[in-house]
Amino acid sequence: MVRVNRLSRMFFAVALAFFLSDAGAEAQIAGEDLPDLSALQQVFGGSSEVDDTATLRTEEGLISSGIEVPETGARGRTAKNIARKLAELSEKPDSAGPLEQAFIEGIGEVERKLPEMGFQSRDYGVAFAFFFISTWQIANEAEDLPDEAMLSAAEKLVNTARVGYEKGDERLSDEALEEQYDMFLTLPIAIGVMIEAFRKQGYEDMANSLRELAGQSFEQVLGISPYDIDITEEGIRGWD
Repeated sequence: MVRVNRLSRMFFAVALAFFLSDAGAEAQIAGEDLPDLSALQQVFGGSSEVDDTATLRTEEGLISSGIEVPETGARGRTAKNIARKLAELSEKPDSAGPLEQAFIEGIGEVERKLPEMGFQSRDYGVAFAFFFISTWQIANEAEDLPDEAMLSAAEKLVNTARVGYEKGDERLSDEALEEQYDMFLTLPIAIGVMIEAFRKQGYEDMANSLRELAGQSFEQVLGISPYDIDITEEGIRGWD
């Protein structure tokens, strides 16, 4: 998938500008400020074993879950909510707009890069794989994950999303589907942007707190701690 530290320097620069002051540095998002992801456990928490030979591909040869995400206007809601919360915490209301735009630019960059790496964009399963790998990397400070291991894990996760979604008793509405897609992409991007900004300003404690937040988000969705699994070229270990 797309590593957070490979994204455009432009939106990191926007976040850096926000965190230059002490007020910005003290603005922390806690777990209760993020969307409640626990309901997704029933979809993804127990679906680690899938048939690796069942990978779906588009006519262009791109890996896909076959769960196309429609455009309903839900895109950008997670970015807006996180940016607004940061602006409130820092008492800098004018910062909400630039931060929201920075996060949205990050989503757009990810979507542009996915086909280059062999994955379908606007695909629910691909977004889930991005969330899984990115939050796992952030929580474990595993930015050096080899591309081969990353791509192999991503393919397995896209299949997992497909199987989990097909087994579900109810289909999500178009709006709910796009909301979850938006959240899967935005959360790791936003957390990654803020970590990069904190690190560049020397706020290592703040950066570490955000890594913990990424781990909490991962555990809410998967029902397992990101510290209990490993991603290697042999597969995803510890996710049974």
